[in-house]
Amino acid sequence: MENEIMKFEEVMEFLNVGKNTLYALLNCGEIRAFRIGKIWRIPRRLSV
Repeated sequence: MENEIMKFEEVMEFLNVGKNTLYALLNCGEIRAFRIGKIWRIPRRLSV
């Protein structure tokens, strides 16, 4: 389960943050993630 990938909406709910806050965290590198096309994928083991 450690390598499970979460969707953007799941991370918003998990961290209890809004869309803009999560985009800011992703874009500044505070949360490591990757994109497939336009879709963000975030490992369940977050590095916040």
